[in-house]
Amino acid sequence: MDTAPDIAVPTMPPAPAQTQAATPPRIKFSSHGFCIDHRDPELGAQLMANALGVADRDAMDGILRQLVKASVSGGKPCEVNLAFMISMVRSIGPRIPSRPCWWRRWCRFM
Repeated sequence: MDTAPDIAVPTMPPAPAQTQAATPPRIKFSSHGFCIDHRDPELGAQLMANALGVADRDAMDGILRQLVKASVSGGKPCEVNLAFMISMVRSIGPRIPSRPCWWRRWCRFM
């Protein structure tokens, strides 16, 4: 009796945005509040804004303040909780399809 050959399941390659995106910098807490922990403050702010999917620094600051407030555990902000929340916001960011919707609908009829 012959055995069935192993069927290799093809895997999807990662989306280009996921492989090329820079890792956002960490947030460092101090007695005065928090700051973006990056050796170049402007680049760190831009990387964080990109990770959060916002266009300007004011929106980034507002979102970060809300995330810091939401990360409080035991009366103090928690870096682990904040890093998790930033990661989740980053992972649910907008996804740009490779082709417009009308193209996929039209191709079904071919």
